[in-house]
Amino acid sequence: MAKRIREVTRDFLKAVPLPVQTSSYTVISHESVMDYVFTELANQGFGILSEEYRCTHDGMIAQGIYKLNYNSDEEMSLMFAWSNSYNKQLKFKCVTGGYVTANQTVMLCGEIGSWMRKHTGTADADAIEMIKTQITNAKMYYNNLIADKEVMKQISLTTKRQAEILGVLFAEYELLTTEQASIVRAQMDKPSFFYNGGKHTLWSFYNHVTVAFQQSHPKSWMEDQRMLHWFISNEFDLTGSPVMSPIVQALQVTDPMVDPLDTNYGQPENQTNLLTQIAEVTGDESVLEPQLPDNQVVQEGVENEAVLHEEDEMILEAEEVIEYTDPVGNTFEAPVISEEEVAIAIERIERAELKETLKAEDKKGKLPSDIQSRLDAFNAKREAESSILTPEEQEEEYELKHTDDYQDVIEQKAEDPFEFDLGSDDEDVKFDDDFL
Repeated sequence: MAKRIREVTRDFLKAVPLPVQTSSYTVISHESVMDYVFTELANQGFGILSEEYRCTHDGMIAQGIYKLNYNSDEEMSLMFAWSNSYNKQLKFKCVTGGYVTANQTVMLCGEIGSWMRKHTGTADADAIEMIKTQITNAKMYYNNLIADKEVMKQISLTTKRQAEILGVLFAEYELLTTEQASIVRAQMDKPSFFYNGGKHTLWSFYNHVTVAFQQSHPKSWMEDQRMLHWFISNEFDLTGSPVMSPIVQALQVTDPMVDPLDTNYGQPENQTNLLTQIAEVTGDESVLEPQLPDNQVVQEGVENEAVLHEEDEMILEAEEVIEYTDPVGNTFEAPVISEEEVAIAIERIERAELKETLKAEDKKGKLPSDIQSRLDAFNAKREAESSILTPEEQEEEYELKHTDDYQDVIEQKAEDPFEFDLGSDDEDVKFDDDFL
């Protein structure tokens, strides 16, 4: 909790000096709000089980939370909360919601059950009227929250998915401070409370965030709570539509085949791919161009994939694609590149650099032994890899060796001596292996 925020009593808030009322500013006192709330709760038949008050060091901004004696659900009781200020930094707000028994946090509606009033004109009279309206409809708002809670229990969330939502709440919506984000992360790893439904559910994650919200400033606390519920409701459709686990949804998504090394791959502006970054660092743009094996030539009409090195073909296989849509509606996609693919690309660059070095040194009439040995090592590795038969090739060879034709060929080779032509113009000049 921030140093300037502290828990106080009703008497402390009543004693805070009131600001001067002007023609453009109507004072809504903390004391009047508390009196109105107590009176109306009693009129509607609600009793107060507990009350909590927090405020800034001078009491200029304050909030009150009341746990009520109504709970048709054993996990959550009805609650009422308000926020008020004397320094014009916060409009008066009041809301009804749920008080979670497990961790003593609050659950507020995202769209309904809230009202705020600027401190002008008849603000004090309007505040009284809206407090009455909120408490009159409190059970309806409470029942809606109970329904949302039950839906959230049925939605499974992996740790990765929870981390993604945490990142959105922290970086995009700015509902969490760095300290609060750390609290949520710690709760994900080792929850301080038990929540029905299990650790890896939306309901558990929701409570991790509300636990962190206990550190919020009274100025932003209520709005942070409402924005959280609004975001979760829209992200997971808690309005009554059939709910499907994000894990199941992920299994039903078929990503298109993409080439993560394609320099023409449709990426968002200001983004680049792996080889482009490597080319910028090394200054070698040759890595952006498909290269041929030594025994292969380019033919017209042949696609780039057909002439790439064998080790580069591995990278053309379909990879997982991360997709993200920002609030404006722009969709971004980026392929996931493994460590193996990075190592292959780096090896390709090193081999290209060796060849260029050899060409340069060869022109000077000298060839460093260490450069040649490194290149020989690359070539030996490629030759060894190419000699490994695939399972299909091994099967073909096995079938061939067990045919009568194969045995005839072996016997014929044993009877006929090996002959070769030394390049003589006379076609009759031939030598057998006995001559050597």
